[in-house]
Amino acid sequence: MLQTTIIIPVYNAEKYLRRCLDSIASQTIKDFEVIIVDDGSTDNSGQIANEFAVSDHRFRVIHQSNGGVSSARNTGLNRAAGKWICFLDADDEFPATALAAFHERYYEDAFDFYIGGYVLLDEHGDYRYGVPERVQYKLSRIESIRLMYEPIHYQYLGYIAGKLFKRSIIEEFGIRFQQDVYFNEDRLFSTQYMCHCDLVCFFTEPVYRYFENSDSAMSMLFKQFNVRFFTDLDAMILMKESISTYSPENLQYARQGITHSYWVIQDMMNHFHANTAARLFTLHRKLWKHLPFKDYCRFILKPLADKVLHKIKNLFLQTEGTI
Repeated sequence: MLQTTIIIPVYNAEKYLRRCLDSIASQTIKDFEVIIVDDGSTDNSGQIANEFAVSDHRFRVIHQSNGGVSSARNTGLNRAAGKWICFLDADDEFPATALAAFHERYYEDAFDFYIGGYVLLDEHGDYRYGVPERVQYKLSRIESIRLMYEPIHYQYLGYIAGKLFKRSIIEEFGIRFQQDVYFNEDRLFSTQYMCHCDLVCFFTEPVYRYFENSDSAMSMLFKQFNVRFFTDLDAMILMKESISTYSPENLQYARQGITHSYWVIQDMMNHFHANTAARLFTLHRKLWKHLPFKDYCRFILKPLADKVLHKIKNLFLQTEGTI
């Protein structure tokens, strides 16, 4: 049976795509297939992908109308044949030993999920961040889900990248990317998947090279207002719903994730002076529905009240100083 399917969503990535695909072709493990989903690119990305498919039978290209990264990943999942699934973004790359690092750990087929390490590089390829320690843990479902909220060794583990998913679990439980969620959709997918895992292998050996690009969605977040970032809260709510059923021990972490998402969204709106009554009502209506009243008061109302009081105090001091 084919061991691994690598799914790559592509949209106008001609600047990076050859580097990305070359990193796969140079893997020391050769038993894989690559599904490149050209999501309606208007540059030469589709042509570059076609060239790889012609020269190497392991590469397949699917061209579709633009539907977004979640749609492209779902298309890849629908066509995948490998026992294991991993994802690679078109502007990133694998180290040459990435698949080998996974392979040497799953020969006994003991785990349902593998979470590997990563290094963070700037757009010029210069090193920015990574973890030098080489450790490995066997984690339960409860422990692995907690990693999504309180990562050990790494600042953040919500990336879909650097992880190996068992396709049989994905298919059995119908797990797919939420196409109306535009931020944190990867952490949502991983968490929903982990809800059906018994044992998880977490290790820090780098299996992914993540490049920070100035034109990425996250980089643009505080350069211009993006109402789609509100779906970050939707992702956290959906994570909470899955966790409440399959890992209730982590429910408080899930609720804290919801409140953290709210405050990040609030900071973005404040930054762009984009607070409106309609937006605030929409956000708070979701909080009322998905947070216990005690948590809503503690994590939302109290900080709001403290901020208002702080502003009133400053205004009073400024007025007093002018008298």
